[in-house]
Amino acid sequence: MKRLHIILALAAACMMAGCSRSAEKDKEKHDVIFMKDITISYGDRDTDTCRYISRVDSTSVNSSMITDGTLNVGSYTIACPAIDEDADLGEVKLDYVLDGEIYSTTATIVDDTPPAIKTDSRMLEFEEGQVKDLSSYYSVSDNHDDVKDITITVEANGFDGNKAGDYKVYIHAEDTSGNIGTAILYITITPAKKESAPDKSFSSGGNAGGGSGGGGYTPSSPQGGSYVVPACTFASFYESQYGDLISAYNAAMNYYSSCGSASLNPINDAEGNTIGWSVG
Repeated sequence: MKRLHIILALAAACMMAGCSRSAEKDKEKHDVIFMKDITISYGDRDTDTCRYISRVDSTSVNSSMITDGTLNVGSYTIACPAIDEDADLGEVKLDYVLDGEIYSTTATIVDDTPPAIKTDSRMLEFEEGQVKDLSSYYSVSDNHDDVKDITITVEANGFDGNKAGDYKVYIHAEDTSGNIGTAILYITITPAKKESAPDKSFSSGGNAGGGSGGGGYTPSSPQGGSYVVPACTFASFYESQYGDLISAYNAAMNYYSSCGSASLNPINDAEGNTIGWSVG
């Protein structure tokens, strides 16, 4: 009988010890529930990972429980992890510490920022034929990808740099994550300025500067099909200052009022078009 009492006492002691260990175990292990499909924007190193916990045991989590990277739920404090600065796109593990135990979940770092497109100016204006390659007027950058990996599409909408008009050109830039940035070039093409044709007639108006003074020798029309030029000065004007005979002739006529003269005769082709001049 005494032996039976001893066995019963030991059994009771074991049962009590087992219940105590179970209670201690239940106290240490908590039910931490995380949000589903957690995503973190690439480059967002300051994100607060405490907000990814939705419930601890029977207590729902709200923002008022979060302070400086820790989550306070009742008498418990959970240390929340920081995002690794070297973390690239893809899945990362997040470890939370509560009462010395680690509770883990995963998140996905994603690139959700479109490429940036910087234009030289919102409004661009050129004369006809003066536009360079359109890529000269904008630049592209991205928060993750190299520029060489960016796909650039130019939506020209009939743009013609040789035709006067107002144009809107769309620049689209897509990174490897599928983010698309768009910018617009507003371009105005103005008519090209036409250079004045050489003056083949004699204008009135006296000396153009220097010379012998007076009214200048300025007949208003060719004489006998030829232009008349002071022979004594023609050669020097042509050689030293002017690149064509007409300009040299006009300058000589305006600078000098009296001198021996020679005629500047047109050289025509078979169709009667003037292709040059001769002095005679």
